[in-house]
Amino acid sequence: MATLPMRASLPRVKLEVLEDCSPPAVPGYFLRMRRYRLRNRYEDGSVSRPFHYDLAERQALDAVGTVLWRARAGRVQVCLRGQLRPPLAFRGNCTLPLPDDETTSCQWEIPAGLVEPSETGRAGLLRCAVRECWEETGLRIAETDLRPLGTALTLSAGVIAEKIYLYRARAFESDARGTPISDGSPVEEHAPVEFFDLEAVFEAIAQGEITDMKTELALRRFAALDLGSPMDSQHPGGESQ
Repeated sequence: MATLPMRASLPRVKLEVLEDCSPPAVPGYFLRMRRYRLRNRYEDGSVSRPFHYDLAERQALDAVGTVLWRARAGRVQVCLRGQLRPPLAFRGNCTLPLPDDETTSCQWEIPAGLVEPSETGRAGLLRCAVRECWEETGLRIAETDLRPLGTALTLSAGVIAEKIYLYRARAFESDARGTPISDGSPVEEHAPVEFFDLEAVFEAIAQGEITDMKTELALRRFAALDLGSPMDSQHPGGESQ
C-alpha cells in the first residue's frame, strides 16, 4: 500500500519508556490503568523532556461494530440497540463546559462488542461480528453476509489504543431471529432492539438524540454505499428482496 501524503507528513516520534510507574494490577478489574514515564525521540535525534502519561488497557482491546439493515416498503432500516452506559450517569459529578439537557445512562448504538483474544485475523473478526450480532440482537448472520465498512477507527486514542472494525450485513426474513442473550451481566439486561428508518436515525443524530460516535460514523459510511449491488441484494440462500 502506498504511503498517503498526509501520513508521510506526520512527525515521526519514537516513544522511549524511561520507567513503568503503573500501580499493581487488581484481579478482576475490566480496565487497568498504566502510568509511564516517557520521552520523545525525534527524527533529528533530539529528545523531549521526560513526562508522565496515563492510559487504560484491557485484555480484549479491539472491538467490532455492525450495521444490520433491511429493506421495508422501499425504505432502508437499520438495527439499533439501547445500551446502558454507566459512565454517562456520572457526568453530573464532573465539571462540564455546558450542562446536559438531560442526564441519561442509556443510548442507541449499532450492535458492537469486544474481540476475544482467540478471535485473531480477518476470520476472527468475522466470527466476532457474527457472535455479537447474535448476542445483542438475536439475529443469526452468516460470516459470508458481512462486508467491511471502511477501515478501522480509533475513538479515544488519548486514553486507550482501542480500534473498532466496522461491518455491514443485510438482514433477511429467512434469517433466524432469537432472543438476544447478551453477556449475562446487568449492564446488558432489558436492552431494546429495534429497526428504524435510516432517515429517522439521521434526524435523531441531528437533534442530539443519538450521540454514539461509532454509530454515527458507521451509518454515514453505510449511507454513502450503493446498496443495489448483487452482493447486497442477494441472500446466500438464494432469497432476494
